[in-house]
Amino acid sequence: MLHSPDRMDAMKMSAFEREALTQPEALGRLLAAYGGPDSPLRRLDPLLASGPRSVMFIGMGSSLCASLPAAYMLSLRGLPAHAVDAGEYLYYRLDRPRDAFLPVLVSQSGESPEVKCIVDGWKGTVPFVAITNDEASSLAKSAAAVLPLLAGAEASTTNKTYTNTIAAAILMASRLGGLDLAGALASFAPIPDAMTALFRDWRATVEPLADFLCEPPHVDFVGRGPSLATVQQGTLILRELCHIRAAGHTGAGFRHGLVPSMKRGGELIAFAPAGVTDALTIGITQDVVAIGGKVILATNRDVTPGPRLKVWRLPNLPGVAELHMPVLEILLIEMLGIVIAERRGLDPGEGIPKITPKE
Repeated sequence: MLHSPDRMDAMKMSAFEREALTQPEALGRLLAAYGGPDSPLRRLDPLLASGPRSVMFIGMGSSLCASLPAAYMLSLRGLPAHAVDAGEYLYYRLDRPRDAFLPVLVSQSGESPEVKCIVDGWKGTVPFVAITNDEASSLAKSAAAVLPLLAGAEASTTNKTYTNTIAAAILMASRLGGLDLAGALASFAPIPDAMTALFRDWRATVEPLADFLCEPPHVDFVGRGPSLATVQQGTLILRELCHIRAAGHTGAGFRHGLVPSMKRGGELIAFAPAGVTDALTIGITQDVVAIGGKVILATNRDVTPGPRLKVWRLPNLPGVAELHMPVLEILLIEMLGIVIAERRGLDPGEGIPKITPKE
């Protein structure tokens, strides 16, 4: 596991960096608890007595982004699942869920105002699952089953609660989809050590990428499938940490009209872990480079870097699929955001409220 920095190094670190470096430990803690004899997943059993149901993840910001891999996982297994913005659900589909619809409300703090309004609107008539880092929160107190994130205190821009949310939601989806829990846990087992390896001497790897971007006024993000979690969270992280304007796109959406906008310039960060659509995403990066854009590509496929294409290598891990890669992909943006913020004279994430107090 990651060794704690010495006292002098710790004093120089921002709060965000100190917390981000604890992500391997936080994820390991969650996996140990969810694989133990008193696993929080047992709390789902009463809700599953009537058999499989479609699932709707409802959350805001990072919580919503972190729900996407689990929604993709369930859908690919034939169990309909969606992830929706809590503010949109609140005003445009505030209907009582049908019996076949299991709501999963996701809020790291458990106090997001939109989520609380949804629960108030249900007036205690709708049993739902809560995924939260605070078991004493308003959300947790109203839930039929609580899946704790076990990430520990987090004061800065979201990091370890985000990666733990991805894992908790996927493990929950494994339970709902009838998968073997031991197998699901085994798929995550190599990831904490892989996170530690990526953090080891990370500045030597990431600072050249920051040099390559060279203070961009705007960065586009592209990915498909589970990596859309990274695309959406990545735009939030880059804006919050270093105040760079960023926009996220699906691969297909970017292909339909936006590739020409990169002609003779433009910066793109793309995510293409080995999986269903990696070749399509890599193809976009090649086309962007060909017309003069610059690309940072995160992938574990064999791709040759060049003057306008830098490759950040994702690890190839036994049993770890495309579905799990967002837990590792986001580390690139966290580290890149720290470096760019420091170069701009910013404290990464400074001034960003941890809990949004109003709609």
